[in-house]
Amino acid sequence: MNHINGLPREMLLHILELLGPKDLKTAVQVCQLWRELGEDPRLWTWAVVRIGPMKDLQKVNIERLRMLQEIKVECIWLKESKVNELFKVIFKIPTVKKISGLDACQGVSCVDPQLLVSVINRLEKLSLWRFLTSEQMELLFSVMAENTNVKALEVSDTHHMSVIIPVVFAAAISNNVEV
Repeated sequence: MNHINGLPREMLLHILELLGPKDLKTAVQVCQLWRELGEDPRLWTWAVVRIGPMKDLQKVNIERLRMLQEIKVECIWLKESKVNELFKVIFKIPTVKKISGLDACQGVSCVDPQLLVSVINRLEKLSLWRFLTSEQMELLFSVMAENTNVKALEVSDTHHMSVIIPVVFAAAISNNVEV
């Protein structure tokens, strides 16, 4: 057994896990076996997907991106009516911990409150967007009071904060949240 491809698949996968992004991209082009192994989502958690036009949503359906942790949204390309679809797609990827660019996305106010809260309560850092409705804010803080993954909370617009009951706000931020 002189050839590296003679190693067990698990060992080859472990070798690929040790590679940095640039080397991994090169390695998966070496041969069919390495390309197949390179489809494992665990290898691509570092990748950041940019979503602009709605056709970009197809990117997150690529098998190797099923454990994606970060998404960058370019709202300039997204119509307000399509933001709910964006959240439906993100909801299907439970490993997403960071979404940037939504603070400039007016369509966030059109997203179903339950769906919105289900997605953003999984994030580790949350910047409260000025486009959230009072209903979305109230539901978000109620859910955060019970359980949240949010570790840091940034509030740039306090306009809707007055709808949050102080006890609910206190309970929400006491769940490991740094304000």
